[in-house]
Amino acid sequence: MPSETSHLPPGCLYLPRGNCVLAAADGPIAFALLAADLVARKMEADVLLVSLRGKDDPHPIRFDVVFRATDRTEHCQNLLFWTMRRRAPAFVPNDSRHRAVVLGRSGLIPSDPMPFTSPVDRMAGIACGSAELRRVIWGDDG
Repeated sequence: MPSETSHLPPGCLYLPRGNCVLAAADGPIAFALLAADLVARKMEADVLLVSLRGKDDPHPIRFDVVFRATDRTEHCQNLLFWTMRRRAPAFVPNDSRHRAVVLGRSGLIPSDPMPFTSPVDRMAGIACGSAELRRVIWGDDG
């Protein structure tokens, strides 16, 4: 349980090892991103914002990350879960001009190089990640 003076909103989870707050979003994403930015600043931690898109969407969950730096925050928005065997899982942007976010052992790591080596690798990892999320959330087999 957070202390009475904690800036952690109800329903959020603080992961101390990675100095990261896990939060869920409902409703317009712009409001959730503003709230996540405030949480990142007050908690002095990174925020991983998770929102369901819907079971029929090809990518069932949207991920957004707010990185907390000393004097600012940096947003990595509209990310997709990417995973491949024997590689660190990551969140990759829909637009390859933006950064990826690698899930490291000690937290979220912004990464300019993408975790994939080719467009085929990118698509395969996103498909694998989406299938895994569907299995976990809805019990789907494919």
